[in-house]
Amino acid sequence: MKSMIIKAKRFIVKTAAVLTAISVAGACGFCPYISPKTNAETVSGWTAYSNDSDSGAVIDNDIVYSGSGSLKCYNNTKRTAEQFFSLSTTVNVKKGKTYKYGFMAKGENINRGTVFIDWGIRTSLTPFQATYDWTPFEISYTHSTDAATVELRFVLDDKTDGLWLDNVYFYETENGVCIGENLIKNSSFDTPKTIDKSENANKNYDALTKYLISGKRIPVYKADGISIDGDFSDWKSEYNVIPITGVNILNACTPDVDANIRYAWDDDYFYTAIDVTDDSFEPIEGGGFWQGDSIQISFSADDEQKNFGTEIGFNYFPDTDKSEINGIAESDIIYKAKKSGNTVFYEIAIPWTLQYGETRPESILFNALVNDCDGGIRNYCQEIDVMGISTNKSAVNNPVLVFQNSPEDTTFLSELRGESEIGVNKDTDLTVKIFNNSNQAQSYSIKCDETGEEKSVEVLLKSEGEFKLPYKPTESGVTTIVAEVSDGIQSQKLYLSVNVIFSMEIPTSEECNEMLDTLDGYVRNAESLLAECERMGYTLDYEMSDYYILERFTQMQRDKINDGQYQYITYQFSKLTEIYNALVENLKSYIDGKSKPKAAVRMVTSDQRDEIKGETFFRETEVNGNIEKRPYYYVGTGHWDYVWSDIENMRKLGYDFIHIELGPNSVIFPESFAADWDVNVLGYVPDYSVELDDKTSHRGKYSAKIVNNTPYNYNNFFTVRQTVKVEPNTVYEFGMFAKGTNVSNTTKLYMGNMDYNDRTVCGGTYDWTEYSGTYKTGSNETTADIIITYDSPSTVMYIDDMYVRKQGTDTNLIKNPGFENGNVDPNSIGDGMRVKYDAIERVKEVLASAEENNVAIELLITPHYFPTFLTTKDPTINDDGKVPFQFMPFNPTHPTVKKVLEKYIDIFINSVKDYKSLHSIVLSNEPAFNPSYGTYYLEPYHNYLKELYGTIENLNKAYGDSEYKSFDDIGWPKSPGANQYWVDYRTFSDKILADYHHYLSAAVKAAAPEIPVHTKIMSTFRDKTPPSIDDYRLRGTDYELWTDCLDINGNDGGAGSFNGETNDIYTVLGWYDWQTSVKNAPCINSEDHILSATDVMDYSPLQPDFCASQIWQGAIHGRSGTNIWLWEVREFGENNALLTNRPMVVSKTTKVGFDLNRAAYQVAAIQNEPRRVAILKSENSLDGSVVSINTCYNTYISCLTGGMRPMFITDHSYEKLSDYEVVFIPDMRFVSDELFDKLVKYVDDGGKLVIFGNKSLTMNPVGKARDAKAVSELFEKSGITDVSYSDNTVNNPGDIDKAVKSAIADKHFDSVYVYDKETDEPVDNVEWLYGVYDGKIVVNMCNYDKKNEKTVYVKVNGKRVESFFEHRGEQIYDTGEITLKPYQPILISIDADNPFFDTYKHWAEGDIQSIYSKQLIKGVSASRFAPDDTLTGAEFATLTARVLEMKLDESSDVWYDSAVSGLNKIKIGAGELNAPENAITREDVCAIAVRAYENKNGAAESEKTNYNDQHKISSDKVEFVEKAAQLKIMNGDDNNNFNPTEFITRAEAARIINGLFDLLNN
Repeated sequence: MKSMIIKAKRFIVKTAAVLTAISVAGACGFCPYISPKTNAETVSGWTAYSNDSDSGAVIDNDIVYSGSGSLKCYNNTKRTAEQFFSLSTTVNVKKGKTYKYGFMAKGENINRGTVFIDWGIRTSLTPFQATYDWTPFEISYTHSTDAATVELRFVLDDKTDGLWLDNVYFYETENGVCIGENLIKNSSFDTPKTIDKSENANKNYDALTKYLISGKRIPVYKADGISIDGDFSDWKSEYNVIPITGVNILNACTPDVDANIRYAWDDDYFYTAIDVTDDSFEPIEGGGFWQGDSIQISFSADDEQKNFGTEIGFNYFPDTDKSEINGIAESDIIYKAKKSGNTVFYEIAIPWTLQYGETRPESILFNALVNDCDGGIRNYCQEIDVMGISTNKSAVNNPVLVFQNSPEDTTFLSELRGESEIGVNKDTDLTVKIFNNSNQAQSYSIKCDETGEEKSVEVLLKSEGEFKLPYKPTESGVTTIVAEVSDGIQSQKLYLSVNVIFSMEIPTSEECNEMLDTLDGYVRNAESLLAECERMGYTLDYEMSDYYILERFTQMQRDKINDGQYQYITYQFSKLTEIYNALVENLKSYIDGKSKPKAAVRMVTSDQRDEIKGETFFRETEVNGNIEKRPYYYVGTGHWDYVWSDIENMRKLGYDFIHIELGPNSVIFPESFAADWDVNVLGYVPDYSVELDDKTSHRGKYSAKIVNNTPYNYNNFFTVRQTVKVEPNTVYEFGMFAKGTNVSNTTKLYMGNMDYNDRTVCGGTYDWTEYSGTYKTGSNETTADIIITYDSPSTVMYIDDMYVRKQGTDTNLIKNPGFENGNVDPNSIGDGMRVKYDAIERVKEVLASAEENNVAIELLITPHYFPTFLTTKDPTINDDGKVPFQFMPFNPTHPTVKKVLEKYIDIFINSVKDYKSLHSIVLSNEPAFNPSYGTYYLEPYHNYLKELYGTIENLNKAYGDSEYKSFDDIGWPKSPGANQYWVDYRTFSDKILADYHHYLSAAVKAAAPEIPVHTKIMSTFRDKTPPSIDDYRLRGTDYELWTDCLDINGNDGGAGSFNGETNDIYTVLGWYDWQTSVKNAPCINSEDHILSATDVMDYSPLQPDFCASQIWQGAIHGRSGTNIWLWEVREFGENNALLTNRPMVVSKTTKVGFDLNRAAYQVAAIQNEPRRVAILKSENSLDGSVVSINTCYNTYISCLTGGMRPMFITDHSYEKLSDYEVVFIPDMRFVSDELFDKLVKYVDDGGKLVIFGNKSLTMNPVGKARDAKAVSELFEKSGITDVSYSDNTVNNPGDIDKAVKSAIADKHFDSVYVYDKETDEPVDNVEWLYGVYDGKIVVNMCNYDKKNEKTVYVKVNGKRVESFFEHRGEQIYDTGEITLKPYQPILISIDADNPFFDTYKHWAEGDIQSIYSKQLIKGVSASRFAPDDTLTGAEFATLTARVLEMKLDESSDVWYDSAVSGLNKIKIGAGELNAPENAITREDVCAIAVRAYENKNGAAESEKTNYNDQHKISSDKVEFVEKAAQLKIMNGDDNNNFNPTEFITRAEAARIINGLFDLLNN
């Protein structure tokens, strides 16, 4: 063995004595042989320490996991209190950051070994057994102190023959993903590689390459003779070869790939070549290519926006020499790959026209990623910027490629670096790096406006210089810092994106306890004030909510501090103090009589299910003791176990809508060996048995016999277990009797969540022996399992007489403890399955608690928690593991899946359907499925194509350039596109998920037809980033195909805020508006991500208001129920999103719920206000051009900030076009001929079409150009606004906004408009929508400008409103002005003379307003008069009767009967009203109006008329036409035509009735 001692501290001696000391130690058996070929520097960075123990560590070059060496640690001393071996290394860390560290380990007789940070919480190095082969370990660590370093330490404190370590890593994480470089200095213990220092090595080139490896600005030189053939020999040396070194570890593994990249360019193409060396090469075909060995690149414009741009994937199949492109049309790119030995050479040429038109950019942002698949699993990837493609789809940190002619042009390179996150008002340094590539020292100027820095610096030739720029940001948010470096000839502009955040200091334990004491005082004082207010008779819903928030959060913080979690209390204390101060101020105001509290409207449990009216739920509510059925808006949270036991507290806090979930894997189990017992398998354990044995028992007839012949494999084991009910914070005794032969020492008995080292070991060979232990339940634990775990070979083990007893009692909680009930399972449902009701019983307990506490439950049946034993039994269920979807881990229409889910639903729903608290059933969670990941659906796909085309010749003809010999030759498409191939695939794929949801819904409805169902579909309404091929069109989620089996529009989304920034609230509002467009029903957001799901806490003061605004604005846009993610205390990488860390967010969102329901009728009026404009959102167009969604997004924003909530027209719903007076076409290029023809007819019929983009409507869905003349004619009739893009982002949103607002004004849709007081212009960055309730105009406004308040006023029908009532604050504003604070929506009601929005600037506006104010006429709805619609004879008869003040009975079965019969009786009607339900003509109206006048005032005079169409007037009506002209109540049109036989419009009738009223009353 070649080995090398790491010298422990006790062996550090002076130079001459080193060898002697070591030799003596070796003679004593203390240290092994020292290899003469190594020295101490080889293992630098590690410190070994032997504390009075015979122990040490050596480099082992024979036993290795990878590379040339591992580190072997050993300890020959048995355990005592003071004797141990320690191995440690120092790691640089930052306060508040979360890290992952891990390693590969191999053990030989490790009696006790642990790993930990700074002598903190220890992780066992023997989690299963003392001897094991190479096993990965990974641990998460959050650094919470000010210390800049920590010690990663391994300790052996008992006799150990060997612990081998290899590939140790320590990475910073972001959102749970490893980023940056490995912080371990010597991680693999390998023999150092020889560095080439020969004389002919190009030292200048080495210096440049050294800079480029970590550089962010890379020169790319003009190509000369590069051929795309997979052969790199024509790439010249000046095309810099740069290693790809960033590592993103996805599964515990050791990176084993070497990858390098080169760049070049010419006038037509951008070139890149990547070589990847890997000992295992496993590519995967189709849309899931990235899960196999492959590469991905992304590129975008080099500007301040740093948009992600275009992403393309490449893979290669050496066996067939097939090169495959994913994500973009292959014809645009030249690509070839080759494999030689263990290296694959990818060579690519991308035309500039693909992204940049005819103009080549001077620089671009670029990133490349190499995926590594080993053993069928994508364990990690290497990436230039490790967060760019694999995690965030972000270009923020991508290198800049600068295109130059030759190396002579690269006189210098520069870049700007700094922390990605900086605290507000924290001093930090930015760094400008300059590499001087010239042959002499050079001076450079550096200028940065953001830091106020301007300096001159000097850098030596062929060297790199670093220069600090002090920076202290004062405002939070993502900002781009711009610096400029110049050598007097060239200048380079540098960009750095920085997230400036609010941060909190972590207090000491003493400071924590002081804060807790203060909070306890808050609670006591609030109790006293509340009691006084209650004695005064006040209803204190709002105040009691905040009191319970104080009480609950104080207790939760106490629990966290007891667990050593100090990091959140400073923030929570500050927010709880704010809540307390506001609460005390309000309570004292009530006590002093200065103000009165507002009473909340709360739901009450009812026998009646919700009634759905349009986008609104109606249910029974209570306010001040009164029960009323009214509109209701649900606000609540969920989603995991913690909330299940917190239902009562949810109601107290102010939430009344809770999301819970249960899946089939908690209900459907394999048939068991014995009643009431379960056998669960984790991972792969093929050779084991559990059965009843009637030959060996401790007592009675039976015992359970367990045999395991499966070799140990990390994290693969099975358990025998049973669940029992327990009480929180209670000690239980548990145990069993066992008999064993060669039972593994890793076989352990335990209960609940016991620590691994505390579990009872049952190993060895022994006769009947009792094994026992004790377990204390947690504060919220109401059930616990007793478990025996088996993970290693054991000849045989018998178990009998199991027990669990509450300490101090004799009652055994175990069912069938001695297995005496035999092997008859009463819960068998056939097919090898049984039902376990424990979890269902727990759900029933939650539903019962919710019923008692007036809380509604939405229940997710979670089909993706599918029983794994069934997948193991039939691998076709998940295509042998190829189905990669987290929430669809199976082929959804597989017959076994369908059968099992239908059984599960029948059992589950029949068990819970009668609970009054059960609001709705959620069918699926984030459903998505792409059949191209496997082969299961390939045959059905071929059959579908056969049915569609009949012959392969017909298919080839339809596909244009294909030459398939048979349908079986057709594979899956690689990416979306405007072609027949893709359209056929998408149609087939979309139907799979549609069929899946239809059978899930049918199963629920069969059990409980009255319970509404919905789903948690993810949003496909995008903003600035084009949908990736896997995240959008390959999902199979055509929601319109599902709507007929759903009652509610369900979704999963949110505009999660972070640091005062948003992910754009418009995207989530747009999704609600799109869903309600395709199905007129309420939306429920079952997983509302109002907070960003990150691990880093956001302390922005704006955050609570932003979160609350999402709840309010969502309701305005049709989302009538929301469950905020997440009510949970355990940490799992999304601490920022935990509501238990967010007292102010809880306070704000519960009060928003109260406010919504106080103003529920007004909110419902806005929700259900008819939409007057529409936007075409064509999925066909998105297949061919992802930029269309961004124009759609900008059009949508312009509608909202113009007071219009748009409807969305889709490829399927174009029959609705005529319902809208304006339709916007946002660069939708690929539409069907049927849709195009409907648009032409729409315009010809008088509709207004507003078209954006000169490529709109020019092609059909399969990419065939439409007739240019037809398109041109439509453009001429409609007009067009051009749109340009950079990296798929719209360059000219202002032009879109101008066109949208112009169309709104042209149609007089601006009857209600909001203006900025400062400018008297329409306010910007404010959304407003309006409706009518109870004759009043209701306006909702929200300011989305996070930095500026805006004082606004409202105009109605061109007149400024002088006063209004604001509902949330219950306040009258008599100046007509109100200040909108950022993200604080307000709702006002305006008294209106004319509430009809469609009469503004109409020629009959004054007449309509007049007769409406006289209560002579109503609108067709609360807000629409429909002035240009026709009027029936019955309606005109009723108007006439009202003018004559006749007594009418409109309650009869025929509502108009009394009016018609009354007029006929006094001879005002004389045949004109014989068909009262038909539209009435102008000449008939004329006759009725004149007779009505004469009935009261006597005969009217006549005036000879001479209309152009006089001859068309009926002879018996001429007299009345002439009299009407004399009375001036009815005349001809502007062309002197009377139009006697045309039907009267409502506007014309209003003018006649208004004139008649004046004549009769003056």
